[in-house]
Amino acid sequence: MRDPKQPVKEANNVIALLDAVLGEDRYPLNIEEICLEYSRNKFPDHRIKEVKGDDDLSGFEGALYGSYRDEQSRWLILYNKEIPQLGRINFTLAHEFGHYLLHRHELEKFECSQEDLSNFHDDAQRESEANKFASQLLMPPNDFRKQIDRQKIDFNLIEHCTDRYSVSLTAMLLKLVEITDKRCVLVLSRSGFILWSKPSQSALETGKFIKTVGLPPVPIPQASVANTGISNNDNKIEINHGPGIWWPDEPVKEMTVFSRNFDLVITLLKLPDDPPGKSYRDFEDPDSFDSFDNFEAFNGGVRLRLPQN
Repeated sequence: MRDPKQPVKEANNVIALLDAVLGEDRYPLNIEEICLEYSRNKFPDHRIKEVKGDDDLSGFEGALYGSYRDEQSRWLILYNKEIPQLGRINFTLAHEFGHYLLHRHELEKFECSQEDLSNFHDDAQRESEANKFASQLLMPPNDFRKQIDRQKIDFNLIEHCTDRYSVSLTAMLLKLVEITDKRCVLVLSRSGFILWSKPSQSALETGKFIKTVGLPPVPIPQASVANTGISNNDNKIEINHGPGIWWPDEPVKEMTVFSRNFDLVITLLKLPDDPPGKSYRDFEDPDSFDSFDNFEAFNGGVRLRLPQN
């Protein structure tokens, strides 16, 4: 069995160099340039030679290929030119860069599907490691906290962060629920049923999560916007619900985006800052009771450009 790598540590090494060279106002990142320059300076005998789009990557989002000669190597990163959103392209490139830094001593060829780029759950696997590297590199927690600190969680903040980091809507919201001290739950659904949900730590500690693992398909609440849809030409809506819609004992602000390129509904639920009732602080692993392991964020990642999606 292979030893797990340290994707966050490796991404932080790159971040430290970018901080020194480019400063804090470097977003969104030029991932292509970073791949080429970082590898050329750090690993001149094993550098990335080219990063480019490809029309013939059927079945794959991206790929990394190595070629060895006389104890030196050159590497090629490709992304599928049919990917419709810039945010997904950026994540794909960062993912392949993660393979290069973490795994090039293990394999010479990486061909990554949509499913590979959606695997964040298995800590021992290369694809999960490359995804965690990409998320850390594209949206460093320290900078992300500065963007959301003392800010109202609404569509203005969501659009600001997706624009700043040039990532898909779902990727950004996953980082938001990971970083925020507010009580939020992210839900991805399709055809009226929840694919997975992810609570923030503060939501988890107050018992606000959606259990799906080991259960039949969990339906979206009937009175929610995610289930009923919207009647205008916009692809997003924000509405305040009273108790009894998502949870029986608390009101919730629902922010829902409907993807027009994919049959997906992305919902961020914001709960009041002052929770009633019981604390669930013994719960430390939300993945034990949601289906985040079925993550499909980058399969259908929505680039938030309100309201044109």
